[in-house]
Amino acid sequence: MFKPDRLNSFLFFSLAFILVLALLPSTGWIARMPLWLRLPGVHENSHAWENEVVVPWMRPGRTVKSDPGDYLQALGTALTENSIGSEAMNAAGARALRSVELRFPGHPSMPAHEIRCWLRSGSLGTRVEDWLLARSKPPASFQQKPGDPERVDGVLQAAIRGEQIDPENAFYPLMHACALMGARRDAEAIEALQIAGQKTGWNEYLLEDADARVHLHERSHGRLSALTATFEDCDTLFPHYSAIRELARVAVYKAILAEQSGNREEGLQIRHALIHVGGLMRADSSYFIPALVGIAVAQISVSRPGGALAPAGAGRSPNESQHVERYCSYLAASGHANEARWVRAQLDAAQRTHDILHRTLSSPEGKPFVPDRARPAIWLIGLWSAAALALCNAIWLLMAAGIAHLRWTRREIAAPVCALLAFLAIIPAWEWAQVRAVADGCSLIGVFVMYYSGTGPWLVPLIATLSFAVPLILSAAILVRALRRRIPPGRAFREGFRGPGAWIGAACLLAYGLLVIGTAVQESHVLHERNRIRVHEGRYYAAMVGAEWPGLPAN
Repeated sequence: MFKPDRLNSFLFFSLAFILVLALLPSTGWIARMPLWLRLPGVHENSHAWENEVVVPWMRPGRTVKSDPGDYLQALGTALTENSIGSEAMNAAGARALRSVELRFPGHPSMPAHEIRCWLRSGSLGTRVEDWLLARSKPPASFQQKPGDPERVDGVLQAAIRGEQIDPENAFYPLMHACALMGARRDAEAIEALQIAGQKTGWNEYLLEDADARVHLHERSHGRLSALTATFEDCDTLFPHYSAIRELARVAVYKAILAEQSGNREEGLQIRHALIHVGGLMRADSSYFIPALVGIAVAQISVSRPGGALAPAGAGRSPNESQHVERYCSYLAASGHANEARWVRAQLDAAQRTHDILHRTLSSPEGKPFVPDRARPAIWLIGLWSAAALALCNAIWLLMAAGIAHLRWTRREIAAPVCALLAFLAIIPAWEWAQVRAVADGCSLIGVFVMYYSGTGPWLVPLIATLSFAVPLILSAAILVRALRRRIPPGRAFREGFRGPGAWIGAACLLAYGLLVIGTAVQESHVLHERNRIRVHEGRYYAAMVGAEWPGLPAN
């Protein structure tokens, strides 16, 4: 059954199959993956995530030469060299982004990157109006604090430049209003808010942040897995949303004061601007998180119409339907029936949006949350892991078959050779185990760990064991056979690994090649899904449940 000529043919076919895959453009970078894996403890020229986790599907990095005409490289360098850290680091990052803006004038996204960088390490100040909106007393520890002057001025200047470059984008005048409110220039802030309420679009340029980081990784590491790009999308930060919520609460309280003093129209204009901006965020944002913030802004805007008292037990961000009805009744009684219909349409669209997101982003009771958009990536992680395990087992088995062919007069060298090759064979699986055990729980890898294993630390010994599970099982079978038939163990192991072991090793090598093909197909699928999501994440989710993403109602 295990004739040498057939075995040699099968082994030659498996090796030739792997070689062809290694030479093809679509699969070569995957088949050559083991050559990129670092040895344990080696961190030089590798791309490290938090906690020094090194992504195993990245080849070792190389120094990226500066290209004066490469905008994404300059942006990615400024974003990564001054990532989240101290206030001084974020200020340095904002200045680095400003230097990129001066090198590449006219990019409407640059002020947005600077604004987010300024807001990473702190807010634009705290206001007591944030609590007074719900007629609740702030805690005893609460203190009103103005925003840091440098941060406020940095956001203010970036927002002004953004308004000049991108005049129809409501994001920049809204952040202008946030900065002015932080500087306690409230009247000017309300004017900037009303300007934002007249704009026709919303763009925070969140996608370019991830694009720049991915481009920099590609320049350093070459061909990347779609997982790397997906992780960069998931690592997008939204530090400016707390400032937007703060602005909404303070502005609505200003509207209440105006309505109580008899300036009803002034209060309604503030509320109208906020509802309009909230609708733009909900309808036009590329990510679903801005859509939820837009819904919250619109819901805050209908609070306490006419300066009415806050209902008993109301929270700081009311969202019950009776608040909408109360506000629409107030508008109708004030002679603004058209405005009431528009507000109701806006809040109805917000509710439909919320229902779509709830249906796609909620998890079954008792199970960890695994978004549908993560499932293709989870399958891809599994394929990468299975390929590494198949390769490890193939190396183990072929190594054992080779040792079995050694003359037993040389058995004194068999043990050290076996130990050395075993150490080399276990590296790929150990790398995958490291990443899954240490990776941040909010990432897709963390979701994979929670969903399939329940506990991350056990994955290291588990995957390390799986890397030699096939030869271990074969060894146990050979030992049982030797004991039952009273065959000398040395002879049994020599015959077992020279025969079935070599065949199974060649089969594992062939399985590795098939998994490489499957990984390449899934890489293409994950990249395709990522591109669909980046067009508009909300519409992507709406299509999943057979619904239509609510647009912006006519004013």
